[in-house]
Amino acid sequence: MRLSIALLLTLVSLPALAAVGVEERFSRSSITVGDVVEFTLTVTLPAGTEAKDLPGGLLLGAFEIKDYDPGRWETRGGEQTLTQRFTLSTYSIGTFFAAPWQLKYREGENEVTLDVPAVPLAVVSVLAGTEEKPRDIKKPFEIPRGGLPWWAWTAIAAGALALAGAAWRRWRRRRGAGAAAAPPLPPDIRALQALEALERQHCMEKGEAKRHYVALGEIFKDYAAGRWGVDTLDKTATELWAIIKDLPLERGLQMRLKTFLDTGDLVKFAKHLPPAERGREDLTLLRETVETTREEPHVPVP
Repeated sequence: MRLSIALLLTLVSLPALAAVGVEERFSRSSITVGDVVEFTLTVTLPAGTEAKDLPGGLLLGAFEIKDYDPGRWETRGGEQTLTQRFTLSTYSIGTFFAAPWQLKYREGENEVTLDVPAVPLAVVSVLAGTEEKPRDIKKPFEIPRGGLPWWAWTAIAAGALALAGAAWRRWRRRRGAGAAAAPPLPPDIRALQALEALERQHCMEKGEAKRHYVALGEIFKDYAAGRWGVDTLDKTATELWAIIKDLPLERGLQMRLKTFLDTGDLVKFAKHLPPAERGREDLTLLRETVETTREEPHVPVP
């Protein structure tokens, strides 16, 4: 049995009687721990309607996202429809939800809001009957300790660290006393160097997707702040997208950057693990962004 929640609002003021609807659906109403389940989000709006950013995978923070298709808007007649699909799994037992949210879109000069409720999914154990609860893990065997007590070793280690820290600070002071402060690098050089260093770390190949996308996000925010003088400090992906839309960038590049921001949010907050190739493509995207938007050096006319 499929579990779905659908909202449908008919706008009789439109000639084509275009419908506004949100449908959320898990492919099954319950799964066992570790099973894979599909989640589909479909939004239907009148053609030409301006919709706010959709939450996408951020609805699914309780799950591990194995794969996803962000979809694209398709227009037929007087309606436009977007369908996003996610492949999910979880290794915990209980009832989990696709989080509630609000669909916001503009109809002429008015902003309309629809409340979308949460959608539940039951996750049950693979065990049954008397084996429903696994036996408690036995207490580990404690190896007798000899020599100095633990607190003595702790004090010795703390003292050694304090001495090492003091020596390092003295070395830094002496080294910095005779060195002139280097001028800051231009934002494009700083970004390209950081991207090159990140590429050498091969985070995606090591399964460190979150580390990779956190670094990419910081590099992009630092470059945008230096290049266009915008405030990117502590900005969310949605706030960054609002900034990007106002930058003098080609529309196609803007949309590619939006997809990059969405992927980064899925990785950081929804446990999404994109393929290594996707991570390399997003690094290349930021490199191309810097190279095509960098400020040309000023050459004085003789």
